Amino acid sequence: MNSDIPVVNCLKSFGNEMNSHEENIRYCTDMLPKVSRTFAPTIRMLPRPLYVPVTVAYLLCRIADTVEDDQHLERKDKRRLLEIYASIFPTGDETAFDEFKAGIRSIPDHSSDVGLVKNLHRVLDVYRSFSPEVRYQIGRWVVEMSLGMRKYAQSMEHRKFQFLKSMKELDEYMYY
Repeated sequence: MNSDIPVVNCLKSFGNEMNSHEENIRYCTDMLPKVSRTFAPTIRMLPRPLYVPVTVAYLLCRIADTVEDDQHLERKDKRRLLEIYASIFPTGDETAFDEFKAGIRSIPDHSSDVGLVKNLHRVLDVYRSFSPEVRYQIGRWVVEMSLGMRKYAQSMEHRKFQFLKSMKELDEYMYY
C-alpha cells in the first residue's frame, strides 16, 4: 500500500459552523440519493463497512463532475478548479482547499449537486476518518478523474460539440 494520500485536514466550513462527524456521515448518506439516480440504489445495498466509504467516494467524484458540468463557469475556471480540487487529496493542503472554496463561490446555489460542492468540508471530514489505505484508494481515483475531466472541460458559451475527434478520445473521455 502506498500512503502518499495523507489525512486531509481541510475542515474549514463554508460558513462559520462546524458539524459533528456523525452529522457529516448522515449528510453524506442523505445527499447520495439527491445527486444520484442510478448509483444510489446500488450503493445503498452495500454492507455498512463498504456503504459509507463507497458513498463518500461517489460524492467526491460527483463534486468533480459538477464542477466540470457547471454552466456558470468558464472553461479556464473549470480547468483551474479541477486541478486545485485534485491537489487537495495528495497533500491535504489547506491552501488548495481555500482556493477551491473561493473558486466555487460564484456558482449559484441552484441544485443539490452545487450544494454538495459547497459542503465539501463535510464530505472531507468523513473521508478523513477512513484508514490510510481506504483514503489512498479513494483519493487516487478522485485525482485521476478530476485531472482527466480537466482535459475535456467545456464552457457553455464556447462548447465545441465536436471536441472528441476520434474513438480513442471518446474512449478516454468515457473513462474519466
